[in-house]
Parts: sequence; structure tokens; C-alpha cells
Amino acid sequence: MEFSFRFYEIFKTVEANPMLMVMWAAFGVPLVMLVFAFVSRLYRKLSFQKKLNTIIFLSLGVSWILGFIIMITLFFAEVSGIKLLIIWLVIYFSLLLFCIIHSTELSKLTTHLLKEKSNKQKK
Repeated sequence: MEFSFRFYEIFKTVEANPMLMVMWAAFGVPLVMLVFAFVSRLYRKLSFQKKLNTIIFLSLGVSWILGFIIMITLFFAEVSGIKLLIIWLVIYFSLLLFCIIHSTELSKLTTHLLKEKSNKQKK
């Protein structure tokens, strides 16, 4: 039995062109956030949606900014494409794990910040 998707070819492409990882960090992550925003609008009535949105958007948002800075720096330091891929994956999954562990506190913080912002706009 073999995969219908060829992972090895993706790794060869990333290795041959490490600029793909910089482009992913700059433009791919916001596109994923945009797609997830549309999908989350469809399921906004679910009880766990607020916590899930906090986890996903916070981990993607921070990995977008942090990942792009690190990817562009390492790209100019001529680090190989596979290493860039592994570094970006470690960044994202560590931020995702952090957001999962601290999801309750992060949900409270985002709710508090949104209420403060709406109170300032009313004044």
C-alpha cells in the first residue's frame, strides 16, 4: 500500500528552493487564517467555538509573525530548506501546545481585551 500523496517530492522541492518556506511564513499562514475564519463563521453557534478560535488564531498569528522573522533571517544565513521546514513546524506546534495548555486564561484575556476595546469605542 502506498500513499497517494508524494511527501518525498515536497521535501525535495523545499530543499531545492528554501524561499518557499519564507513565502509560506509570509503569505501561507494568513491564507490559512482566512480560510479558518470562513469555516469558523459556519460553526459559530457551537459551545466550544470561542475556545477553539482563541487557540487556532492565537497560535497561527504568533507563528505568522515570529515564523516570518525567523524564516527570513535563517534564509539569508543560507540554512537549508528542510531545516527551515522543521524549524517552522517546531515553532508552530510549540505555540499550539502553549495555547492548548493555557486556553482558559487566553480566552479570559481576549474577552477582557475585547470588552475594554468596545467600552473605549462607546465613550
